[in-house]
Amino acid sequence: MPEEYLDVVDENNRVIGREERGIIHRTGLWHRGVHIFLFTPDRKLLVQERSLQQLSPNLPDCSVSEHLKAGESYPDAARRGLREELGIAQISLKQILQSK
Repeated sequence: MPEEYLDVVDENNRVIGREERGIIHRTGLWHRGVHIFLFTPDRKLLVQERSLQQLSPNLPDCSVSEHLKAGESYPDAARRGLREELGIAQISLKQILQSK
């Protein structure tokens, strides 16, 4: 499987380059991510348990979390994550926080 490329960003979230995901994680370069929190109609937060292969295994995590691929927007990454991880294709999103 080919390595995935992510945008490298500065402290103001401006793209300053692109690099392979593995290199970004090994070297600690800043990159973009999106976290999705899903709530039930009675306002209960839906969480998932991190897999054994991830950092902090078996701990609760947000409903969906994705890295943004190089050139991808936050909403597009959120929709991709919902589709890939939960099979959800039709859902309205509400942005509650944005980095700089």
